[in-house]
This record gives sequence, structure tokens and C-alpha cells, in this order.
Amino acid sequence: MKNKVGLRKIAKELDVSHTTVSLVLNGPDTNHVSKEKREKILDYVKNVGYRIPAKKKETGNIGFLIIPPFDVYDLYYHRFFVGVEEATIKFGKNIIVETWRDSSSPLFWNNKVDGVIIVEPWLSGEEEEIKAIQKYVPVVLLNWSTEAVICDMVVPDNTGGMREAFAYLYKLGHRRIGFFSLVPCAGLSSTGRIEERLQGYYLGLEDYKLPLNKEYLQLPTCKTKGIREVEEQVLRTLQSWKSLPHHPSAVLTYNDIYGVSFIKMAPSAGVRIPEDLSVIGFDNIIACHYVSPPLSSVNQAMEEMGRLSVELLEKRIKEEKATPFKKITCGTELVVRESIGEVKKR
Repeated sequence: MKNKVGLRKIAKELDVSHTTVSLVLNGPDTNHVSKEKREKILDYVKNVGYRIPAKKKETGNIGFLIIPPFDVYDLYYHRFFVGVEEATIKFGKNIIVETWRDSSSPLFWNNKVDGVIIVEPWLSGEEEEIKAIQKYVPVVLLNWSTEAVICDMVVPDNTGGMREAFAYLYKLGHRRIGFFSLVPCAGLSSTGRIEERLQGYYLGLEDYKLPLNKEYLQLPTCKTKGIREVEEQVLRTLQSWKSLPHHPSAVLTYNDIYGVSFIKMAPSAGVRIPEDLSVIGFDNIIACHYVSPPLSSVNQAMEEMGRLSVELLEKRIKEEKATPFKKITCGTELVVRESIGEVKKR
């Protein structure tokens, strides 16, 4: 028999939110609602004859959330998706891809997925959105972490990867090593990852007892995040370094887009790669092969990270809170190409 009392009426009568009523009716033992409110709602629906629906069945679907304006065909995010797809096939699951904007998507509260993988946020403060999603389904964070949310996470060793790249340059005789990254406007979450990679640069300086030259550390603030702005900032950096009495002989860039831009803009500044400046990027995207010379880069195990995120999510779906939450850090590897060389003898 169909219920005559709807969720909104129950919420109005008890002066609680629609979400609170839904959480209790879908899971009477939920920890997301206080015991007092749970009992209040359950007593009410019992008195009015409301039939609590049976516990929801698994849908066989996993949500894969990416930030706008990117999609799974983006050269960077596609590598994560490849690993996710392989693992979902292994577990007999389907993938629903959606652009992540907030927690109001029917994907979460309309029982369309059993859990979601979120591939990094695009604005700060997304932690509260994640907590809202967790009221409905388990969440795994892929390629980023936060201390504000308790959930499973899979991240690369950003600091270790940059530190390894610094060590390789040092072994080639480089002592004047720069670092370049555009710093997002206030609120953009990728700042955390920049700090991790920058920390690897600082540790490299400490490892070999090299002084920090502030002229070599370039962190201009970005405004548009467009490639034209990147290339303009890179060109300014190259021109500024060339004017120094002792310019850097190598540079570590936060990502491959910046590294590729250094190679593209170098001729305009009268700089030769790698004769005058060696360049190492980070992420090892396919664009590394599309410049001359090809860009050396720190490779993330993106496909493996994607697979691990699905494995963690599947276990969380099956066991819910039976196991401790995990943060898995995946190693990196320096891929050496023609954009780096030994220091010229002067």
C-alpha cells in the first residue's frame, strides 16, 4: 500500500530537514543523525502508518566525478580513467561520469550509484560538499587529500618525485636549479599540491646544502589559467633569468604544461634547451613527446592510482565502516628525455 504521508510532510511536522528524514528512513541506524532525532522520526512514522522502505540494493554503478571544464578525454585525467575503467570491469561495475559541481546531484541522493570517486576539487571549501555526499554513499578521493574529511584517499608522492628530479639534476653537475609554477588565485585547491612539490625542491636544496636563490624561485599568480598566460609568464621568467649574472642551468616545473611552455618559449628568449637550460616537468602527459626536445618528466602511476581507488571504494561499499580508512601514497619515477643534459664546461 502506498504511503499517504510524504517525506516533506514528515519533515514539516517534526521541524527537521528533508535530508534528515530521508537519512533516517533509508538507514534507521545512521550515525549522521542524533539518536534523539532518529527516535523522534521513527516514532512519528510508526504512529502515522508510514512503511519504511527496505534497505536499498546495490546499483552496480560507481560515480566518477571530475572538475569542470575537463572530461575523461583530457590528456591528464584520461590516464586516471583508464585505471578506473579496468578495475570496474574486473568487479563487474559500471561507471557514471559526471562533472562535479556540488552535492545536490541526483547521482547521490537518488540511489544511482553505490559510491563515488572524486578526482580533485576545483575550489576550496569542497570538504563540506564531500561530507554531504558521504551521507548517501562512500567517497574515495583520487589525486588529492584533505584532513577535513575522513575517507579513503589515493595520492602520488609529490614531494618525493620532485626531490628525486632535483637529485638527478645535481648528479649532472647542476648547482643553480630553479623552480617554476603559477600560483592559483585564492581558494583554488591545487595550491596544496604545489606546496608538496615545492617542498621537494626545498628538500633538494637541503640535501646538497645549496642556498635558496629567490631569483630562481618563480611563483607568479595566475589570473586566467589559460595557456596564453602561462606562455607569457614563462617568457618573462626566461628573460629575467637570462639577464642575471649567474642564471639557472636547470628548472623544475610544477607540471608538464609549464615544462612544455619553457621549451616552446625558449627560442624567443634566446635560450637553448638543454644547452643553456635543462627542464623537467611533472605528470608525464603525452604532450611531453610533442615538443623538441621531448620533455623529461616525473611520472605518476595514474593508471594504478585509478585502479586502487576502485578497489578501496568496492571494499568500502561491501564492508562500510568495518575497516579503517586508508590513504595510499603511490610512488613516482623520473622519465629522462632530451630536455636535460650535463652542465656546460665554462
